[in-house]
Amino acid sequence: MCKIGVLAIGADLYHSASQHFQTLLFLLQNEQSIRRVLFDLAAHFFALGALVLTFRGRVNRRSAARIVFPVLAVRFAMELEELQRAKAARVGGEGEAGGQVFSLGEILLLTKSMMFVGITAKLAMGKDTSCIDHDEWLPKRQGTQEHNHQS
Repeated sequence: MCKIGVLAIGADLYHSASQHFQTLLFLLQNEQSIRRVLFDLAAHFFALGALVLTFRGRVNRRSAARIVFPVLAVRFAMELEELQRAKAARVGGEGEAGGQVFSLGEILLLTKSMMFVGITAKLAMGKDTSCIDHDEWLPKRQGTQEHNHQS
C-alpha cells in the first residue's frame, strides 16, 4: 500500500463516514435509536486515524491494515446486502426470474470494495511491517528494489 492507495481507501472511508453522519443527524431529529450508527461512525474515524498515521509513516502497513480491514469487510457486506435488496425491489420480488443482475455502477462499486478488502486483507495477514516512505506515492516494483540494493 502506497500513499495513493492510502488516499483512495481514506477517501472511500471518509465518504462512508459522512453518510453515517447524515444518518445520525436524521435519527437525532426523529428521536430514534442511534447506537449502531454511533458505533459505525466511531469505527470509521478510528480507521481513518490509522490511515492518516500510515500516510505520515508513523504506523506500519500491517498494523494499519489490521485496523482498517474489519471496517471495510463489514461495510462490503452491508453494501452487498443493500444492493441485493435494491435488485429485489427492481425485479418485483424474490420469485421472478430474469432481468439484469446489477447495473454497471453497482458492479463498479462492488469491484472497488472487493479490491480494497483484498488489499487490506493481504496486508493484515502478511508480514510487511514496513512504513510508507515520504516519497512513496506509487507502489514499488519488485525488480527496482532488488536492483537498487545490489548497486
